[in-house]
Amino acid sequence: MRPPRSPTPTEAAPWLERLRAAWPHWGIVYDGTEWWALLTLNGRRTTLRAPSGIELEARMQAFR
Repeated sequence: MRPPRSPTPTEAAPWLERLRAAWPHWGIVYDGTEWWALLTLNGRRTTLRAPSGIELEARMQAFR
């Protein structure tokens, strides 16, 4: 059984736009394999990584 394929950047674009609109202070990036959320708060950098946009959003909510 093959592992699920990652969406292409074009396929991920609607989810990326949704995350960026919901979390405007975060830098949201999809590199074709992983989702990243980057934030600098009070001089401290925070980086969250996840294999899917849904999981990234859950991690961002938990971080909040």
